[in-house]
Amino acid sequence: MVKMYIAAGNLFIGNFDVTKALAGQEGALKATTFGFQFYKHPKTLKGYYKYKPGEKYYYCKDPKNNSNKAELDPEKTDQGALSAVLYEVDNYTEFLNGETIFNSDKIVAIAQLITGQQDSFKEFDLTLDYKQQYNPAKKYRFAVIFSSSKDGDKFCGAGGSELIVDEVEIINE
Repeated sequence: MVKMYIAAGNLFIGNFDVTKALAGQEGALKATTFGFQFYKHPKTLKGYYKYKPGEKYYYCKDPKNNSNKAELDPEKTDQGALSAVLYEVDNYTEFLNGETIFNSDKIVAIAQLITGQQDSFKEFDLTLDYKQQYNPAKKYRFAVIFSSSKDGDKFCGAGGSELIVDEVEIINE
């Protein structure tokens, strides 16, 4: 028997450690480390996107302990997510991962767009919401994450969901 997991299609700036992913449920979210060293003051993430949700949405009741057990939820439709996160680090060996990228106290600024069906390209302009003041003397990482299933980190989503992005740019102050 092969363990099956729902994994959202995604495009992100960062790294993926296959050995952690193969370690099972605990390693799956920690296998993805987000962001790159960033020396500027980002204001917005711009570009174009279109989105088509997959037909059958699966919901995982217990993603921490049973990520390979998902049930069909005919009432839900998948959604895509476009995200940008600026976070502070003490040194550049430090990263946020799939468990911490959206809830860490190290987050300085964040922007996110959740989308449903979008048949033709639509412009997006995500303005970062600063939770802390930017300080050019500090060390930062900047993460850009595009996911075909906004709840993919909880092992929920629909197979076949498609998020297409184009002409993405970071606008700095």
